[in-house]
Amino acid sequence: MRVGVRSLLLTLLASLPALSQPVLSQPAETPVFSEVVDVRVVNVEVVVTDRRGNRITGLGADDFELIVDGEVAPIGYFSEVRDGAAVAGDDPARAVPILETGRPVGTYILLFIDEFFSITRDRDRVLDAIEEQVERLGPEDRMAIVRYDGDDLEMLTTWSRDRAELADALRRARGRKSLGLQRVSEMRQVRSGPRVESIAFLGSSGLAAELTVEERYWVERLIDQEERVIDAAVATLRGFAAPPGRKVFLLLAGGWPFDAAEYVIDDPARSTFDSLVERGIDVWSPLVDTANLLGYTIYPVDVPGLETTTVGVDQAAPRQSFLQENNVHHTLRHLARETGGEPLINAERLEALNRTSADTRSYYWLGFTPERQGDDRRHRIEVRVKRPGLEVRTRESFFDFSRRREVTLAVESALRFGAPPSAQPLLVEVGRGARSGIRRMTVPISVAIPAGALTLLPGPQGFVVQLELRVAVLDEDGAAADTPVVPLTLTLAERPEPGALLRYDTELTMRRKQHDLVIAVYDVPSGAILSSKLEVSP
Repeated sequence: MRVGVRSLLLTLLASLPALSQPVLSQPAETPVFSEVVDVRVVNVEVVVTDRRGNRITGLGADDFELIVDGEVAPIGYFSEVRDGAAVAGDDPARAVPILETGRPVGTYILLFIDEFFSITRDRDRVLDAIEEQVERLGPEDRMAIVRYDGDDLEMLTTWSRDRAELADALRRARGRKSLGLQRVSEMRQVRSGPRVESIAFLGSSGLAAELTVEERYWVERLIDQEERVIDAAVATLRGFAAPPGRKVFLLLAGGWPFDAAEYVIDDPARSTFDSLVERGIDVWSPLVDTANLLGYTIYPVDVPGLETTTVGVDQAAPRQSFLQENNVHHTLRHLARETGGEPLINAERLEALNRTSADTRSYYWLGFTPERQGDDRRHRIEVRVKRPGLEVRTRESFFDFSRRREVTLAVESALRFGAPPSAQPLLVEVGRGARSGIRRMTVPISVAIPAGALTLLPGPQGFVVQLELRVAVLDEDGAAADTPVVPLTLTLAERPEPGALLRYDTELTMRRKQHDLVIAVYDVPSGAILSSKLEVSP
C-alpha cells in the first residue's frame, strides 16, 4: 500500500483506443530489461547451533525436517558448507548442483548504502571499517556496491573481487553527502496540533491512540519516505538476482523506524505499537519477500540516523531516545529474522563485513520445489532438527508471486535501477505536455510495438494478440506512483509484414514536474517484455 503523492502521481486517461494499421519502420535502439525472475526452487540456508551458540557440523539431510505451511515438504537437495567449502554428503544425488566437494563456495555480498536516512559522519565510519575488512574476503567471494539518496539509485561497482576496485567504490561513496540530518530536522518540527484525529487508518486492531493533525502529517510523511527507500532496495535486489552462490544483502540502514506512529508520538502513555505491528510488517514485506524469493539473506547494519537525536527538548529526552532507538532496532531484527540473517547493531556495525563473512562460512544448504500457485501469498517455512538440544536460524517464508506481479516488479525495477538489454525495444514518442489544472499536465504518448516480437494466436477473425501495458513513473523528487496494468487484446485481420510496428496512442496525466518513465508491453503467452525508458519535462 502506498500513500500520499504516490497514489496521485499518474493517471491513465480513458480506455485504450484501437491500434492503427501496422507501420513499416524499425524501432530505435533503446534500453530494455531482461525477463522476469522465475524462481522454481526455494533456497533455505540453515545455521545450526547448540544452546551455547556453537556451530554444529556433520549433519545429514535425514537430520532435518522441512515444513511449509504446516505440512512436511520433501527436501529436494542438500549440501553442507563448512569453513567456506562444500563438504561431501551421504547422498551425492541430492547435493546442490553448483557446489563441488572440497572447493570454496563463493559468497556474493550486495552492499546497499542508504544516503537518505543516514548521517554522513556515521555512514563514513562504517564504510571505513568495511574498506579495511575487504582484504579478508575469500578467493571466490564477490561484492557489489549500490547507493541511494532518496532520488538516484546508482551502482558504484558490479560484482567484483578486485580489492582496489572495491576500495575505490567505497571511497567514492564516502565522498557523497548523506541526507540524514534533513530527516532529523524534519522530526524536530513535530508539535502538538490544535485538534485531535484518529489513527485507525494505520492499524488493524482498532484505535490505540490519537494523533494531532501535525503528528498525523509526519507519520504519513515518514512512512512515505521509508517506502521510497524500500522500493530502491527491492530494485537493487532484482537488479542483482542472478549470482550462483550464497547471496547476502548487507544493508546499511540509517535509522528506519518499524512503527512510524510510535516513533513520532514517542510516549508510552499513547503507545500504538501493538496495533501497528501488522502495518509495520506491511511496510517492510516487499523487501523481505523479494530477498526470500531471490535467496538473499539480509544483514542489516545499524547506521545512526533518526534515532541519534530526539523530537523536542525536555527532561524526557533520554527516555525518548531509548524508545526511538528500540523502534529502529526492531526493524533491523525483523529484516534479519525473516530472512535468516543477523542484525548488526551498535558497536557491531564496525565489524559488519567481518561478521557477515564469518556467519556465512558454515551452514546447511537445503532446497525444495514448491507447488507454485502464483497466488500472491506468503508461505511460512520452518526447519526442524531432529536431534534434541539444537537450534536453527533460517529464512521464515517465501512469497509466491503471480506472473502479473512479477512483471510489474520488473518494470518498476527497471525504472529505479535499469537493467541489461534483452528482447526488442519499443519506439516511444512523447508529445508536448498541455496544462491540466494548476499543477498537472497531460502528455500524449505514442508507442510502436514490433509485431515480430509478439505471439499471434489463431482467432475467429484472423489473429489475436494478448498484451499488458504498464507505465512506471518516478518524479524528480523520487516519488513513484502505483504502476497500472492495462490488459490489451488485439485482433489482426492478417499476419503483419516483417518489421511491422503496431502503434498505440494514449495520454498520461501527471504533476508538472520532471519525470522518468518506463513504458512496457508484456506479451502474455510468451512472457516477453518490451520496454523503453524516457524522460518527460513540463
